[in-house]
Amino acid sequence: MNDEARQQALKILERRDVSRKMLLDKLTEKGISCADAEEVADWLCGLGVVNDERFAGLVVRHYAAKGYGKRRICDELYRRGIDRELWDAALDELPETDDMATAFPMIYGMQTFHAMELLVRGAVNASKEQTLRELLDHHMTAVVCQDTEVRATLSLLAVKPKLVITDSQAFGRVSADVPEDIPLTSFSILMA
Repeated sequence: MNDEARQQALKILERRDVSRKMLLDKLTEKGISCADAEEVADWLCGLGVVNDERFAGLVVRHYAAKGYGKRRICDELYRRGIDRELWDAALDELPETDDMATAFPMIYGMQTFHAMELLVRGAVNASKEQTLRELLDHHMTAVVCQDTEVRATLSLLAVKPKLVITDSQAFGRVSADVPEDIPLTSFSILMA
């Protein structure tokens, strides 16, 4: 076994627990060959030092404590290279809650939902994408427009939106066009 690969792996594991894939990635980033990294990872897995099942449980508990829902936790498990076969056992540790209630308490439970996402500069970032994904997953309606088109979009809707969500940078401009009886919030507030 390559001594440098073994030493590098032990240094990585001194700082925190990692998955097998994370260990392999970190070792190859440090210039260790794939074959040597595989050998060291197999050795550490055999000793039980690297254990993807245990690590999956740690990831689930950590992100559940931060208020993340099941979908976001699955994203984190995937990002860390945990085999999908290990996900179910780890996810069984989650309390029975609805992702929307946990991640988006402000918009959870609205029956007929029309949200307007106002994209300043047309950029779609992770929080906007996640919000849209959650709305669609829960069979809610989302209307998307630019911050300069709020007034026109509102006039075209047959049903008044229950909530308008905008970029925090456009909050001042958008609030001038949104009637006072329609709640207004920002993506940063939803994600806080």
